[in-house]
Amino acid sequence: MRHSPLVLVLMLLAVTYCVSVPVISMHGIFSSHKDFDKVDAILNNGRKIFFPLKVFENTNSLIFPLSYQLDRIRIEIEAIKQANNFTEFDLLCHSQGALLCRAYVMSTAHTCRNLISLSGPQLGYFGATSILEKVPFFKNFTRYEAHRFFYTTLAQSFFSMSNFWVDPFHKEDYFKYNTFMPLYLSKNEVFKSNFLRLKKAVFLGSSADEVIEPYQSSTFGYWDWNPAYDQYKLIPFHEQEVFVNDNFGLKTMSLDGRLVIKEVEEVTHKGWMYNETAFTTYVLPFLD
Repeated sequence: MRHSPLVLVLMLLAVTYCVSVPVISMHGIFSSHKDFDKVDAILNNGRKIFFPLKVFENTNSLIFPLSYQLDRIRIEIEAIKQANNFTEFDLLCHSQGALLCRAYVMSTAHTCRNLISLSGPQLGYFGATSILEKVPFFKNFTRYEAHRFFYTTLAQSFFSMSNFWVDPFHKEDYFKYNTFMPLYLSKNEVFKSNFLRLKKAVFLGSSADEVIEPYQSSTFGYWDWNPAYDQYKLIPFHEQEVFVNDNFGLKTMSLDGRLVIKEVEEVTHKGWMYNETAFTTYVLPFLD
């Protein structure tokens, strides 16, 4: 049976829509699924199926520890998959949500195809100095005082930010009290096996990021302190222990050509979702 050109085009569009890999997103701290409204519109114009996770929104993103949020995210993703009858999907995650999504693919025998991390504090966060240190009362607060709160059982149990606070000046307290980051940065063969299930892992960051400190944490760079000189310097991702020792598969992914570590200019913290040019240029190619 011969079909008209119009029928053939419609059939092709239908097939393209049906085989399109759905996208699941997770927002950042003090944010909600609405951060992805523009992304939703762009993806739907391309007939992409999009499911933003509507959990731990706004202040709830701060007052629950990351381990608890991770457990809930795992349940929500499975519910979405079952309700919509699909298996493979892409994860598009921002800021704190990007860290949670990496933890998800490491700790779960998942069916995620591509993980796209947008400005996620992948090696932690050590900041607020640019704001707080302008106030005399808070001068040197980040360096000398913040760890006294973040590295306590109370903070680790109730405040998500404390779970990814990585203080280069107080490493002993970090390893002793932090209940999340050391686990998801240490060498773990099960986590590595799960992480390597991904077809591609993409970590994007920008020097224009006004929130993540250091901004290089989005691409696995971070501060290291040299006590001999009483100063700290930025160690790039390819020199980080987590990469050199291939703790959970970053080096393997890189050697396989499946790892994308990219820093770009002039993209603000939420610009990855709000700036259509930035999104279509740097993010959309990994969702095709």
